[in-house]
Amino acid sequence: MASLRKRLQNLFSTNVIVRAYGKDKLRVVDTNRLQSAGNLTQSKIADRYTRLHGANRHMAGGMGGYDSNYYMHQNRMQLYADYEMMDKDPIISSALDIYSDESTLEDQFGDILTIKTQNTQVQKILYNLFYDVLNIEFNLWTWIRNITKYGDFFLKLDIVEEIGILNVRPFSSYEVERWEEYNELTGEYDIKFKHVANQQQKYDVFEIAHFRMLSDSNFLPYGRSMLEGARKEFQKLMMLEDAMLIHRIMRAP
Repeated sequence: MASLRKRLQNLFSTNVIVRAYGKDKLRVVDTNRLQSAGNLTQSKIADRYTRLHGANRHMAGGMGGYDSNYYMHQNRMQLYADYEMMDKDPIISSALDIYSDESTLEDQFGDILTIKTQNTQVQKILYNLFYDVLNIEFNLWTWIRNITKYGDFFLKLDIVEEIGILNVRPFSSYEVERWEEYNELTGEYDIKFKHVANQQQKYDVFEIAHFRMLSDSNFLPYGRSMLEGARKEFQKLMMLEDAMLIHRIMRAP
């Protein structure tokens, strides 16, 4: 009875309905669109940036280069702030939309993701995961836009033993840090994900799906945004606009 009550509480508190149909098949109904946007009541980008940048402002250095992974941890907040400003430009915003549009085109069968394998059972399981559980037909567009904008995208996987992935929740790039540490006992690198707001909350590598654009090793362990190449020129443009505005105001009298 207690287990049933707990399951019902989890079901109706998250507004994510999980149904089993057929053998080894699940279907997720995301009524509040938590999969695509997360918890909007607690995830305001401006508030997150103000809080995080205020805490790390005294630790941030210059933006001339990226000397180490620790340096990258401290300066990614400033990078994200620049990307937010660039996204407000209509041309750059349209470019990010085009990336998502071109990446989610349907094929001749109406699928945006093609699963190629000789094992039909594996194909059915993956098709059920991507289309019925992850609902990529609706969510993939926003996921791709985030990864092209920030260079990273974090997806929290809700995993149940013997069942698999029941639901996913996107985590903001502002809130998650990736740490890779060498384990002398195993001789391998241990990958952990830490939640910035709650440093006690850590996730194993299989609990977080970290999508990153590995086009520049200087940005490791994170990815490089598609906007990075235009960031310096965008800052020059803003400085020129401010200078022109100040010049006209001074000449107005």
